[in-house]
Amino acid sequence: LLQQSSDEGMLLLVSPNWIFAHDRIRQASLKFASEKSGSEETLLHISSVLLAEGSDREWCQYVAVDILNSLPVEKTDCNELVKLNLKVSHLARNSGALGKENALVHKGLERLKAAGMAWTKDYYELTQQLYDALLVSEYSSGAYDAARVAIDEVVQNAKTPDEKLIAHTHCVMCLMSETSEYSRGAEEGLEILSKYGFDIPQSPTKTVMA
Repeated sequence: LLQQSSDEGMLLLVSPNWIFAHDRIRQASLKFASEKSGSEETLLHISSVLLAEGSDREWCQYVAVDILNSLPVEKTDCNELVKLNLKVSHLARNSGALGKENALVHKGLERLKAAGMAWTKDYYELTQQLYDALLVSEYSSGAYDAARVAIDEVVQNAKTPDEKLIAHTHCVMCLMSETSEYSRGAEEGLEILSKYGFDIPQSPTKTVMA
């Protein structure tokens, strides 16, 4: 598996350890730019080339998003960078890199909030996607308190029950995972289901069950 990853350009053997190629490339890009005048423009150019030429190569997107995240806000297109953070966070999650996924989602939200665009009309859907990704990421990492913060954000700002579904679901999941209070979790679940039109009694009769 290591050799296959090396052949695909994802890993480099730096004896005696294997490292991700995109980490080494990112470091080299930053070092190269720091030695040039107009380093920020150089980094912008490197990232644009990586995104243009490496659209089918995940490592190119990892390097590009890390470079762009390192630049001042005014040097990047906030909307495009936030979308890139979200896209690459999905790649990270699919590869099992949950820490990287979490960091990228946080970066995306930081940029969005710094620009004053969170939950605004034009960026409502993007904000929703970021917070949904965040609460899932925090839950997966066992950071239940942090997940609840994201859950509360969605519940307070999302407009429809369907848009709150992931948050409501993970609210129950956090409760049951952290405390093992299954009866309380069931009560919370029933309350949530009632919001979606499902009226399920806590103590159903034989007639209801039939």
